[in-house]
Amino acid sequence: MDRVTSLPTPPLDATELDDFYATSAIFGPEFLHQDQPPDLRLKSSDDVLFHIHRHALSKASSNDFGGLVSNLELDVAPTPLPADVLNVLLQAAYGLNSNSHSVPPLDTLVDAIDLFPRFGLDARLVLAPQSTLYEAIRFQTPLAPFRIFALASRQDLEDLAVAASSYLLAFPLMSITDKMAEAVKPRYLHRLFTLHLSRSNALKTMVFEPLEHHPNTMTCSYQTYEALSRAWLLAGASLIWDADANTSATTIQRTLLSLESGMTCSSCKKVLNERVRSIILRWTNLKSTI
Repeated sequence: MDRVTSLPTPPLDATELDDFYATSAIFGPEFLHQDQPPDLRLKSSDDVLFHIHRHALSKASSNDFGGLVSNLELDVAPTPLPADVLNVLLQAAYGLNSNSHSVPPLDTLVDAIDLFPRFGLDARLVLAPQSTLYEAIRFQTPLAPFRIFALASRQDLEDLAVAASSYLLAFPLMSITDKMAEAVKPRYLHRLFTLHLSRSNALKTMVFEPLEHHPNTMTCSYQTYEALSRAWLLAGASLIWDADANTSATTIQRTLLSLESGMTCSSCKKVLNERVRSIILRWTNLKSTI
């Protein structure tokens, strides 16, 4: 009986890859840049081909896109990146309008932006305020403010870090784990803690300032003022006990104006209302970002 010999399957020719693998919907064979057709294909780790231009990536990157576009003999360059991450990196390099395509999930955006240094992309240029990629991330900031704040710190994206910090006023700093802290540059973490501490201290200073004393009247003496002052300090202590950097003006007003109940002196009521109004104004205008 003749033995059947198995022959190895010959590798696919480069021109056959487009038929064998999936092709990017954006970076396909017809994708033109400055009226020039693609001259290189990148293959993602999940076997999707991206047709790109060497000169475009070389211009956008400080290291030939991680060295992928420097080999002129290479027609198809394999990458270790999944297609969704590679897609974000390429859109960033080309400066494409992300609004014309679906916005990637936050996980994909974070993974891609963390790879910018590896592929020679300057995040501060690509993610300038008002850029489409910047807006795609900022739009999701209320959903994951600490994660985006951490990302902004790693890439020194000052505007994004400031925008994210405004959503962190209610974030309990005691819940920050060692792993979370390691994801943030120390300088930015210090600024976040300073923001919380400065607002908390400012509120304490405001509510513990003694109330003014109006001139004695026939129905309101200094003893009445002393009783009101003690009540004011107790209300202030109650407020500070539960307060944080994000305490609402409504909460401050409701707590402090509760003293008005039972007051009969119109002058005392005026002093109380003016002080509360002053505190609300100062608190509202207090710095709320890093």
